[in-house]
Amino acid sequence: MKYFTVIDLKHAFFTVPLAEECRYQFAFTYGGVKLQYKVLPQGHRNSPGIFNKVLKDCLSPIKVLPGAVVLQYVDDILIGARSAKDCLDVTAAVLSRLLECGFKVSKTKLQCCRSQVSFSQSQARIRPDLSDQPLPDSRLLFTDGHCHRLPDGSLSAGAAVVELSPPDHTRIVSSWGPYGGSSAQFAELMALKLALEVASGQRVTIYTDSAYVCGLVLRDLSSWKRNGFLTAKGTPVAHKELCEEVADCLLLPAAVAVVKVPGHSKAGTMTAIGNRAADVAAKVAGGYHFDSPTDGDWTSQRTSRQKIEVGPL
Repeated sequence: MKYFTVIDLKHAFFTVPLAEECRYQFAFTYGGVKLQYKVLPQGHRNSPGIFNKVLKDCLSPIKVLPGAVVLQYVDDILIGARSAKDCLDVTAAVLSRLLECGFKVSKTKLQCCRSQVSFSQSQARIRPDLSDQPLPDSRLLFTDGHCHRLPDGSLSAGAAVVELSPPDHTRIVSSWGPYGGSSAQFAELMALKLALEVASGQRVTIYTDSAYVCGLVLRDLSSWKRNGFLTAKGTPVAHKELCEEVADCLLLPAAVAVVKVPGHSKAGTMTAIGNRAADVAAKVAGGYHFDSPTDGDWTSQRTSRQKIEVGPL
């Protein structure tokens, strides 16, 4: 991407009308006069989520050119493209669609077709220093979660945190499981929580191959916390209690980075070695039985789930 446009929407919530049959829910009394909102109120805890959904539905019919993207964060819209012409074309399409849907654009805050822009001045993460790049001079932890189906049809999950000491020595520092009735995503998130607890008061780089975990921590968690971990429909987000615990645990380390790495890589790099070790450790924690001692990256005879020396690999 070489060219970008940022569109800031004016009076964002007030451009979304409330259905007449639900306006009574937002009634209040001021100066002895009974009033009620006709538009989405600013103070309602679900307003950001509702607004996001309305804006997303508005922009969904737009056919974005190949190599271009349209991203939204509450009342800010970011457009990126490879060429100035493509950027202007997508910008025009987005502005036309916003006009059709009744949104108002701030002319003074519009940044149109620039090589560098400022996007979303609000804090988008639980802690401002949360990074998605490895931290220098930090502890290196690899996390993974696993879930498999047992012969009786039930599920068994496990999670593990593996520490890597360069170049290739690994050991399990925390684990969880086997636990029934869970899911792979729950286990992956549990592994992150364990790693944050292990690294309390320390500088730490946490590696995971889970796109779900990275997206949640680096993008979604702060807005979920603001909305009480409820969706736009007022229902709890998936794994609500664990998400709340992760939000609190993110504040434990002195400095923290959560870094996405490719999964199931057979390379000899540090990140591939650590990721493979965490994968096998999570399977063992979940009670998974390997078909042969050569399955996985360390021998199946290592069956204890606490502080096992795993490497070198």
